[in-house]
Amino acid sequence: MPTFDVRFAPASNQSTDLDDEGFVGGRASIDFNVTSDTPGIEALTVRQALQANGQLPREGSTHPTSQLAVLRSISLRQRGPIYYEGSINYRAVRRPADEGDETQFPWQQPARFAFRSLTSEVPIDEDADGNAIVNPGTMEPVDGVTRPITDFGIQISKNLLNINPIGIQQFANKVNSDQFLLFPPGTCKTGDIIADPQAFTIPETDVQPAQNVTYYSLVVPVIVRDVFGGRPPETAWYHRRKLQGFYHLDDDGKVVRALDDEMQPTSTPVLLDMDGKRLAPDADPVFVETKRHQLVAFGSLGIL
Repeated sequence: MPTFDVRFAPASNQSTDLDDEGFVGGRASIDFNVTSDTPGIEALTVRQALQANGQLPREGSTHPTSQLAVLRSISLRQRGPIYYEGSINYRAVRRPADEGDETQFPWQQPARFAFRSLTSEVPIDEDADGNAIVNPGTMEPVDGVTRPITDFGIQISKNLLNINPIGIQQFANKVNSDQFLLFPPGTCKTGDIIADPQAFTIPETDVQPAQNVTYYSLVVPVIVRDVFGGRPPETAWYHRRKLQGFYHLDDDGKVVRALDDEMQPTSTPVLLDMDGKRLAPDADPVFVETKRHQLVAFGSLGIL
C-alpha cells in the first residue's frame, strides 16, 4: 500500500467581497504538497486516499480558523512521478456587512492562532528511511545518534463562557484522539493551558438591565509532531526503544544473567526478542513503542 507525506503551507490565502445586497462573503485556501513513495498514482486516487486516512479534511468541514468558512473543494495536480501540489478551498457564509468582530461579545469572537516552529535534537535508533542504525558485520545497535526534529507549534486563544477552570486539567498535556485542524489523531499534544478570568459588562437594553459577566480567556498551546520512518501518525508521541538488557530468559523460561563468550557476565546489554529471550549477535534489534500520553477528543474543548 502506498504511503504519502503531506506538507501544508504555514499560512492560508484569504479574500472577502461585498455583494450588491450588502452582504459580505469570503474565500480562503490552504496550499499543500504531497510526496508518494509509489510513482505514477493518479491525483484523484491520491486525494481519495488522503481523505480516507485523515491526512486531508473532507468537503463540508470548517476552516481551521473560522467557523464561517466551509470546505467546498480540494484541487490536486501531479507535478512529477511522485510529487503533487494542491489547495484546500473554503467559502465563507455571507453575513450582513455591519456584523463584524467589533459588534460581537468577546466569547462570540473566533479563535486566534499563532504559529511557530520548534526544533530539538532527539535520540534515534533508525535512519530517516526506517533502517536500524547498527554496526556493519556485528549488527550491534549504535547508541548516541540524534537527529533534529522540527515540530509545528500552534498557540490557540479563545474566549469561553461557562467553563470549569479546574476541568481544563483533563485537556492539558494530552494527545488528540480525533482529527484536529488538518492533523490526524495522535499527532497533536497540548501543553499547559491557561484560563484567565475576565470581567465584561453587557450593556443595558430595552428588555433587560446591564449584566456583569465573567468569561475566561483560554490559551491552549499545541505541538504537532512530524512522524518519520514510515511509522503511523497515531504513534507520533509514543516512546520507542529497542529491547535489550543484562538478563534474559533461558530455554527453561528462567531469568538468567547474560554471559559473554568467556562465560562471564556481560558488561553491555544484550538484544532481546519480544518474549525476553536472547537474540543472536547478528540479529536485527527488536523495537517496542510505549504509549506515554492519554488521549482526549480535542473537539470537545470547544475552542474551534
